[in-house]
Amino acid sequence: MVFLTKHKEIILLILFFWIIYSYISIIKHLHYQTFTWDTGFFDQLLWKLSRFKEPVSSFSNLHVFGDHFQFILLVFVPLYWFPQSAKLLFVSHAFVAVIASLPVYLISLKVNKSKIFALAVAFSMLIFTGMQFAVLDGFHQSVFTPLFYGLAIFGLISRKSWIYWSSLFGLLITKEEIALLAVSIGIIAFFKGDKSKGLATIAISLATFFFAIYFFLPAVQGEYV
Repeated sequence: MVFLTKHKEIILLILFFWIIYSYISIIKHLHYQTFTWDTGFFDQLLWKLSRFKEPVSSFSNLHVFGDHFQFILLVFVPLYWFPQSAKLLFVSHAFVAVIASLPVYLISLKVNKSKIFALAVAFSMLIFTGMQFAVLDGFHQSVFTPLFYGLAIFGLISRKSWIYWSSLFGLLITKEEIALLAVSIGIIAFFKGDKSKGLATIAISLATFFFAIYFFLPAVQGEYV
């Protein structure tokens, strides 16, 4: 509650963009402007997971965990136990996207000590065309990447290891190639003076990437497609 009172401006900003992006996403879907790739693909597989069926696509023959190393999708499965699951998926997707501006705001506030500047940075992120494309081009698991990346950097500079490592874990289960992006966090940590954390991050990220593409994904799908 203290946090909400102290940072009400960024909360209101996030809420505003969440409503706007959720509304546009749903309207696009109702007007047949979402497509098989990627919304239809994930919609079917999440529905199958929610019904404890084998999550293999009927049009691509890809297993949800053979297509990509994307266990982060499991957080969306409970949405399919309720009516209007597709709409709930778009609302949740938009929330994940816009909440990524919160760690960016907190990082800027900690580094620059200016709430106005931090709000400007967060607003720039929320209105950025790349952000709009990520939210409004249909559902995709990669929308988690900015959130986890920002949280990891915030955990690093605020010396909160539980935020750092949990965010790194989130990145690694988002998609196999995101593990290579996670390496950059380790490099940042190394040059900021936390050499052990940096080296551990680099090693864990690379190990996850090569495990996924050479062992796990081929074992599930038969090959790394």
